[in-house]
Amino acid sequence: TYGAVIVKVENGSVADKGGLKAGDVILAVDGEKIEDTAHFRYNLYKHDIGDEIKVLYNRDGKEKETTLKLTQKAE
Repeated sequence: TYGAVIVKVENGSVADKGGLKAGDVILAVDGEKIEDTAHFRYNLYKHDIGDEIKVLYNRDGKEKETTLKLTQKAE
């Protein structure tokens, strides 16, 4: 009922390096619950290149966490 579904992950991207895959659902960033895709993008805009963020996500019904180092601004 909440979260942002990852539709595509490009090879070599920050998401790819962090182990995220298409179909994963991002539930929280740095402990802040993500309501939807727009909220996820808003959250990313609050960070700068070089920042590290902790991402809680759901894959196949299991919650997992990864740390991503942002290397480019979200488009």
